[in-house]
Amino acid sequence: MKNKKIILVSFLFLLPLTTSANNTVKTLGCMLEPSKKVAVSSPIASVIDNIPVKRGQKVKKNQLLFALRSGIESANVSLAQAKANFAERSAKRNEELYGDDLLSSHERDEIETEMLVAAMELKVKKEELAMRSVYSTVDGVVIERHNNAGEYVSTNPVVEVAVLDPLYAEVLMPFERFSDFSTGQTMTISLPFPINSSHEAKITIIDPIIDSASGTFRMRLELPNKNYVIPAGVSCQLIDHI
Repeated sequence: MKNKKIILVSFLFLLPLTTSANNTVKTLGCMLEPSKKVAVSSPIASVIDNIPVKRGQKVKKNQLLFALRSGIESANVSLAQAKANFAERSAKRNEELYGDDLLSSHERDEIETEMLVAAMELKVKKEELAMRSVYSTVDGVVIERHNNAGEYVSTNPVVEVAVLDPLYAEVLMPFERFSDFSTGQTMTISLPFPINSSHEAKITIIDPIIDSASGTFRMRLELPNKNYVIPAGVSCQLIDHI
């Protein structure tokens, strides 16, 4: 009699787990991935002057990732600024002479052209200086820093940034389930130990091409991840809403 009670209690304890398991969608793979990875390279070949970010650091859009040596470019901007200021002052002085018919139209045109050319040269020098500072284009986390200050860089990535809000759940499904899902559908994503949490996610992509060799198709769900509380690279399970 005692054994029967133990068996009955155990059976009742397992009932909720059995119900949850019945709602679990059988997949051939489910993994949380960053929604975007940005490999940031230097726009020009130069030497790194400053690289304030580290691997694992959160960064905001438009935050400085690294700066290149810019002594010559800064000096060129100062020189172009001086030339532009002089050209502007010269144009103002000669405006009075033109009004008094002491300057010809041709001379006035030359002075105004010199002022415009000086202004454009200043703009070019400022753009060249701006290229020496590289900023993040996204909110995310630095996942790789390949170089340090003083190192020469060219086209290879210097810093890599991953966007973790939202995360993408990349799911591999058997072809037999192709008609069971639709974009915009909400599902629950269950995460294993030690996270042990469930989150609502929405289907954003169902690949229209079936892999004939494996008989599978891919599906993507978007999972909000405010404050990056959920790490990427975690396996997951899908739970259908019944």
